[in-house]
Amino acid sequence: MIIDWHSHWIPPALLARVAGLRQQELAPEFSDLEARLRHMDEAGVTRQVISWPTTFGFDALLPLAELTAFYRQFNDRLGELLARHPDRFSGLAAVPALDPEAAAAELTRAQAACGTIGAVIPADAFLTEKGAELYRPLLAQAQALRSHLYVHPGPTGLKVPAHVPIEFLRTDRGSARWLLESGTRLGAAALTLETSPFLGGYPGVTVHVSMLGGHLPWIAETLALREKAAPAGPLWPLRKIYVDTGILKPGGLAIAHAVAVFGADRILFGSDFPQFGTRRPGDAFLESGLPLENREQILFRNGETLLAAR
Repeated sequence: MIIDWHSHWIPPALLARVAGLRQQELAPEFSDLEARLRHMDEAGVTRQVISWPTTFGFDALLPLAELTAFYRQFNDRLGELLARHPDRFSGLAAVPALDPEAAAAELTRAQAACGTIGAVIPADAFLTEKGAELYRPLLAQAQALRSHLYVHPGPTGLKVPAHVPIEFLRTDRGSARWLLESGTRLGAAALTLETSPFLGGYPGVTVHVSMLGGHLPWIAETLALREKAAPAGPLWPLRKIYVDTGILKPGGLAIAHAVAVFGADRILFGSDFPQFGTRRPGDAFLESGLPLENREQILFRNGETLLAAR
């Protein structure tokens, strides 16, 4: 049994509009349900937690009224998918991060009308504590609904205090510089959520950050060594947030390192499907050398616990 917490989907009815705004050809598996189910079966994935790919940048690209209408359409179609395949899919709503109040309203509507368990939020919302403060209306509503929030790379469209965009890294987004930028922003968001008091008032909200929290493992390891942490157990265990594994690489070295730094109890499996392929997750986890208990925690037990609480 494997639960994939990092998987994106585009409803067929919205595919042409998305492709037009993105000005690029999208992988068929984004909208081809049969291809998706076939992939899941081949990879041994029992359930996907579906989310909107915030890297598409619609929150910064569209005006609020158009953005809100588009996300409502996405969430309605997502709700139909969840109703047809409740045994294979869970869903996270797309909400307009451009306006935290509107995001809170759509989170509420989607959980009630579409059966979603929370929402996906662009990482730029939490780059700084001052920026995170703007999203308290969304967190307050997530607390009332006991939502799960997924922090994924992407802009918010909202001017955030104390944050200066790293413009020079935008010149070649298809290369290593895009990985550097997204990893930096994910790491900043993860640090805000894990080390600041921001989440303290929302004990009913669970949060996970994609791609192992970007550069967070390296930062956390460095901080832990500076503090002369005890060598036994995780160097810098996560207590407030979860992270997903993101793109699986041969050898499983990144997963093993993350477990050593964070602990296996705060890591969820994620694949970034369909941006990346059908490599069986179990193979990468075997290569990582992690004990069976840790592998099971990451592949499904941690995810089962989160889903059961929704």
